[in-house]
Amino acid sequence: MFESIWLYHCGYANVPMSAVLSGDGVPRGFVKLPFMALAAYHEDHGVVLVDAPYGHDGPKNVGSLLGTLLGSLLIKFEPSWSVIPRLEQMNLRASQVDHVFMTHMHYDHTGGMKELGHATFHVSREEWNDATTIGPLDGLMKGYAISDYRALHAKMNTLDCDDDYQRNREGHDIFGDGSVHAISLPGHTRGHMGYRFNMKDGRTIFHVGDAVYDLRQITARHGMGSMGKNVSHNISQAMFTISELQRYHEENPEVILTSAHDIALGERCLRGPIKL
Repeated sequence: MFESIWLYHCGYANVPMSAVLSGDGVPRGFVKLPFMALAAYHEDHGVVLVDAPYGHDGPKNVGSLLGTLLGSLLIKFEPSWSVIPRLEQMNLRASQVDHVFMTHMHYDHTGGMKELGHATFHVSREEWNDATTIGPLDGLMKGYAISDYRALHAKMNTLDCDDDYQRNREGHDIFGDGSVHAISLPGHTRGHMGYRFNMKDGRTIFHVGDAVYDLRQITARHGMGSMGKNVSHNISQAMFTISELQRYHEENPEVILTSAHDIALGERCLRGPIKL
């Protein structure tokens, strides 16, 4: 089972709240949209990560020119926020990471993959196919920085996500010991995944990736903001996934939810990784 789990950010973007949430009661103004990931320690499998948002190049993983533009206009990034320094801030080492669970392959989740090339990466087969069967320019237009993972094909463990699997809320038991299940949460991308962790102390932590940009879409039923609508592979599928997560939360209110861009969680870890 998992003994510890941490949440950390690798940068953030200043965006209007309307890009994140819609509906009555949503505050106005600009907010810091974080790029977050998880690190966890398993008693048998060692250090496990969920996603690898940025490496030492930060947003330049999309190319030097575009990355520089993003860094000057939108994304706040410091090299000390990249994946490897973040691990060191948690008293962990990159060499200890044997498994990385990818929610999906958008460039704000893959920038640190090359720096963890010794690990095994777990990703849905649909997501891997979508992220690798396009050219670099087309990939970038769809949110993929192919150079982040082009050389890592041999390190990929692709998970099959057929229709029956999408309806299976138990998901795929990755280690076979019930400690972590991969859950199909399509819509943001065709092969988007979430991961549900069972902790040694009895808690359950469910990381839903980009299925929602803010957990209030689940807990308070706020609507999807403009950013979520614009980048979704399939909006109707994304909305169905959100409705399923809302139902799951109502049935399991004790489960701790995390997401890759939640505003409140991002504020908690702005000064460094936090232990959940």
